[in-house]
Amino acid sequence: MSNAEKKNKVNQLFTLFQAGEWDESASLFSDDARITRQYGDRITTNTVTEFIHSLKSGPLAKVGIPEYRDRKVSLLEEGGFVERHKTRLTIKDQLIEIPVCIIGTFNMEGKISTLEEYLDPSPIIKVLTRS
Repeated sequence: MSNAEKKNKVNQLFTLFQAGEWDESASLFSDDARITRQYGDRITTNTVTEFIHSLKSGPLAKVGIPEYRDRKVSLLEEGGFVERHKTRLTIKDQLIEIPVCIIGTFNMEGKISTLEEYLDPSPIIKVLTRS
């Protein structure tokens, strides 16, 4: 898979995420893909099915679809990528922007085989815990 195709696949993934097209995004992952999310000290690893389910019905699903701003994609020589952006959400009428770093790898068929998401959830927690 060429670098242009890899970059296109990463862009397609985030376009689908931003549109809330969760089920469609699953087709970009390999069947055995693992998604790891580290939000502060909390780390979870999921299958694609579990990950999509959490996006559709997890706690953040109630606050709306995220907007990704200032996206930067870097391809890695080993067949992976780093994607950095700011996730913008409106929670309880307050606009929040959170820096996020995503690291992923592709398998030989060009499917995403790992995805790691790193972010500090404290801005979200702060808004959600206010009375």
